[in-house]
Amino acid sequence: MSTIIDTLPTVLLKPGEADRIVAGHPWVYGNEVLRLTQPVSDGDLVQVKDHRQRLLGTGFYNSRSKINVRLLAPDRIIPNAAFFEERLRAALAVRQKYMPGATSFRVVNAESDFLSGLIVDKYEDVLVVQISSLGMDLRKAHIVAALQAIFSPRAITERSDVASRKFEGLAESNGALCGEVTGPVTVNLNGLKFETDLVGGHKTGLYLDQQANLSGGFAVGEKRPSAGLFQLPRRLRPARRPGRRGARPFARPKRGRHRRLRTQRPGEWPGGQMFV
Repeated sequence: MSTIIDTLPTVLLKPGEADRIVAGHPWVYGNEVLRLTQPVSDGDLVQVKDHRQRLLGTGFYNSRSKINVRLLAPDRIIPNAAFFEERLRAALAVRQKYMPGATSFRVVNAESDFLSGLIVDKYEDVLVVQISSLGMDLRKAHIVAALQAIFSPRAITERSDVASRKFEGLAESNGALCGEVTGPVTVNLNGLKFETDLVGGHKTGLYLDQQANLSGGFAVGEKRPSAGLFQLPRRLRPARRPGRRGARPFARPKRGRHRRLRTQRPGEWPGGQMFV
């Protein structure tokens, strides 16, 4: 008996267009496609092959986007709740390794965690989901089920209000996916406390993908979600010693350290590089 894997529609690439995919790039652009082996609905799972019929991977197809295919894996997969739970647990394990004890962080950073079009941020016991691709949007129920199984959150809310959704043929989508968020949420980031509005605040609430740039300090509160997020850790660092230009009130981050962070190999830092 044939399965969904055996009957996957195939996207064949033009000669010379497979090298970038083999090297690990997760997008297939429309001008790279030679033909489809059968009709495909936007958002469906497809397999991608080069012009010699060699399998390159599987992903979600969308003819309305310049990115025709967003690859999920180099082999054949079934994107059900079990698949998303496995990917989410793998992403969580990386965060737990590099940020032990953190209670608020970016759980999923799209392509960096092999889930193109999906971002998940954890704010203590509340999760915020941002979806920017049609394939992920159609599988929102699977994603929510996987998140509930792993985190048992008080609430999951969606903040899919990014402009790029229109290129996927999607309208903005905001609101509760499960549970309820009433009022601001207090978030702990490296010893600092921030009060953030997850429903109407900036982006998903805070810049959790920049957590590697923050350092510890005293507990404070703020009303605007991004105000002080970077300034406060700098103000709490010891001042530099007086030099030829005199003492500076606050220490600046060392350039060398940030240069080293930017040049880490994928996998060295959660989310591919320094973004977690």
